[in-house]
Amino acid sequence: KTPTEVFSPEDRETCTVIGTGNAAGATTPPWLIFKAFPTIEWSDIDGDPNMRFAQSETAFSNAEIRLEWAKHFNRWSWEKSATVQHRQLDFEQWFGCNEHLKSEFNPIAPYDTPPGTEGKEEEELVWRLLIIDGFSGHGSFAFREYCIKFNILVAFLLPHSTHMLQPMDLGVFQWLKNAHQKRLREALRKGNLTFNRRDFAGSFKEIFEEGFTAAHIIAGFEKSRIFPPTEAPAVSYLLKKKLKTRKAIDPALSSLLPAENRFPMASDTARDVSNRYHDILSSPTHRGLEAVQKIVSEAIVLEDIVRKHVANRQERIEKRYHQRKRGKRGRP
Repeated sequence: KTPTEVFSPEDRETCTVIGTGNAAGATTPPWLIFKAFPTIEWSDIDGDPNMRFAQSETAFSNAEIRLEWAKHFNRWSWEKSATVQHRQLDFEQWFGCNEHLKSEFNPIAPYDTPPGTEGKEEEELVWRLLIIDGFSGHGSFAFREYCIKFNILVAFLLPHSTHMLQPMDLGVFQWLKNAHQKRLREALRKGNLTFNRRDFAGSFKEIFEEGFTAAHIIAGFEKSRIFPPTEAPAVSYLLKKKLKTRKAIDPALSSLLPAENRFPMASDTARDVSNRYHDILSSPTHRGLEAVQKIVSEAIVLEDIVRKHVANRQERIEKRYHQRKRGKRGRP
C-alpha cells in the first residue's frame, strides 16, 4: 500500500504581483516579488523575457522595490502612451537620458533631472497618470520625486477603497486568481503536489495573459468609473451602498415600525405638558409626568446601548466572515 502524503497549508508562500493596465486595455510587463531571488534552475522557464523579479523579506512591495518598479513603468508606459505614438517620440531623445537618468554621454553619474525636458513649455510635455493605492511604500519621497522628474502624475486612491475604485481589482485580479487556480488543478492532476515558486513563475506567463486581457482591463476602468469619465464621481458608489443599507427594510413594512425619535418626542411632550399646565394639574399628575420623563430618559440611554451592542456585534460578524474567507479564524 502506498503511504499517503500530507502537505500542510502552512507551507504556502506569499508572492506579490505588480501589474498595470491603461484605459485602452494595454499593459506593461509584470513584476513578481518573492522572499528568495530566482536561482539558476529558473533559467529554463518559459516566461515573458520582459518580466522582472524582486525580493523582499516579506514578499511584499516596499519603498526600494517601488522605486525600481517606477523606472520599469516609466519606460514601458511611455511606449503605450497615445500621445507618444501619435508624435512618434523616442524616450532617450525626448528626455535626453534613459529611465535611470543616465545616457551614453553620461553613463556613470545620473542627471538630477532629465536634460531633454529643460526649457520645454508645459503644453509640450507628455504627461502620464499613474493611479495606485495608498500603501506607504508607494508614497515614499524618492518614488514621488522620480515620477515628478518624468512628468508622471501620481493619484493615490482613498484608503480602503480599492475594492470599488481600483480598476485592476474590479476587472482583472479575479480572472488572474481563476487562471492560477486552473494551473494548480492541472498540476495536481499530473501528480505535482508541491507547486513551488519555480512552477508558479514558469506558468505565470499563461496566468498573466488570461487575467490581463484588454477586455478585463477596460471593464475594470468602466466599473470604477475612472474612464470613460462620467458626471457621477466614482465615490458616488459609497453613497449608493450606504443608502442601500438604510433601505434594507421593505418599504411596505417600514410604516409599521416605531418612529426612531419616539423616546425624545415622548420626553418633550411630557415636559411641555408639565410646564404648560403646571397651575392646573394636581400633585399626583405632576409626579406621574416626572416619572414618565425619567422612564423615557432611561429608555433613551438603553436604546443607545442596544444600538452600540448591535453595531459591535455586526462588525465582529463581518470581520469573522472576511477572516474566514482569507483562511483565518476570527473572534466570535
